[in-house]
Amino acid sequence: MLEKTNICILTTLLFLTQIALPDSIDISSDSLSDICEALESAVLDVTVSYQTHNDPPPALKDISGTGNLLAKGPIKYVWSAARPFAELSKSTETVAFMNEHGDSWDSVTSQSYNGEIAKHHVFIGGPDTRSRVTISRTRNFMPNLSVTPLGFTLLIFKDKLLSRLLRESDKSLIHLDTTVETTGNFRTVHLDLLVRVNDKEFLSKRIYFSVDHGFTPVKFEYFNGRNLSATVQVLELQKVAEGLWFPKKGRISNVSSPRAWVYEANDITINQGLKKSYFDIDFPPGTEVQDEITGLRYIVGPTEDQIDKWLDEEIAISSKINKGSGSPISRTNLNSNLQTAPKLEKPPVPPGQVSRADLPSNWKQSLFWLLLAISAIAILAVFLLRAIVRRKGH
Repeated sequence: MLEKTNICILTTLLFLTQIALPDSIDISSDSLSDICEALESAVLDVTVSYQTHNDPPPALKDISGTGNLLAKGPIKYVWSAARPFAELSKSTETVAFMNEHGDSWDSVTSQSYNGEIAKHHVFIGGPDTRSRVTISRTRNFMPNLSVTPLGFTLLIFKDKLLSRLLRESDKSLIHLDTTVETTGNFRTVHLDLLVRVNDKEFLSKRIYFSVDHGFTPVKFEYFNGRNLSATVQVLELQKVAEGLWFPKKGRISNVSSPRAWVYEANDITINQGLKKSYFDIDFPPGTEVQDEITGLRYIVGPTEDQIDKWLDEEIAISSKINKGSGSPISRTNLNSNLQTAPKLEKPPVPPGQVSRADLPSNWKQSLFWLLLAISAIAILAVFLLRAIVRRKGH
C-alpha cells in the first residue's frame, strides 16, 4: 500500500511539471526535492545482478614489476539492499585475478550485514585454495554505497539521500537551470550546489535530471574549486515500475585516472519484500571462521545432509564398479562423472552388498560405539604386550 501511494504521488508531481514551455520546464528546487523524496520512498528494497570493468582495460605491462594483480575480464556482482540502505546489505563479488606472469585464479568475496551482525567470506582458488570468514559487529566490510548501483541514483548521495541534501542546503546556494538541454542520451535540466568560502561562492556539485524519466538524475559532476574533478554518468535507464526508472548502465570517471569504471546491470528487481533474515550468508565446509563477537576460531564441518550425499555417491560408485560397467572412478573425475550420470532414486545394490537404506536408523551411532570399542581393545592390547615384554626382560 505504501509503495502504491508513493508512486501515485510521484505520478501526480510529474504530470504537473509537464505543463511547460517547449524549451524549459516549470519546476522549482522545492518541487524537485518533493519528486526526489517520492522516488526515494518508492524503493523499499533492491537486488541487482551486474558487472563492472575498466575502460580501457589494464594490460599485463601495467603491473609488470609491481607485484600487483589485475582483473581478468569483468567483475561480476549480485548485490541486495533494503531500507535503511546503510544497514541492510548483502553482496557477492566474483573475479578472476591475474598476476604479472599471466597466472590466474578465481576469487569470490561475500558479505552481509543485518544491522547487528556482519559476515565477510573470502574464497581464493588456485593451488593454495583458502576459505576464510570473519564475523563481527562492524560495517567495515559493507561496500561503499557510492560504488554500488545506488551511486548512480538519487537514493544515495555521499551517504545522504538527495532530497535531504536539497532540503538542508542553503537556498541561496542552490541554482536551478530549467532550460532543457541534451546530456548524453537524455533531455535534462540541471541544478548547481554551491559552497561559500570567505564570502566567495564556488561550484561544488552539478546534478542533471532527465525530464523524460520522472526527473531521475542521470549525471553528477563534482568540482574542486573551479575545476571538474569527477563525473558519475548514467548511460541507460530501465523502467522498474510505473513512473520509476533505475540505472542499467553507467560510467564513473576521475580526472586523475586514465581509466573509467563502467557499470552494466543484467537484472534489476525492486520491492521483493526482503526481510532482515535475508541478509545473511552461509559458508562451505572447511571454511576457517574467526568470530570476533564470541572470540572463537573454528573450521566449518560438513552437515549431515552433505555426509548423506557423499555416502550415496560412494554407494553409486561401488555399484557401478561391481557391475563391470566401467573402470574405477577416481576422486579427481568423480564430480564430472556424476554430472553426466542419470540420477536414480535409489542406487542399485549388487547381491551380497548392503545399502544404507537396509541399515537400522541408528546405524551411525552403532558404528561410532563399535569403532570406539575396537580402539579401546587395541590400546589395552598394546599395554598388555608391553607388560609381557618388560617381565621377560627382567
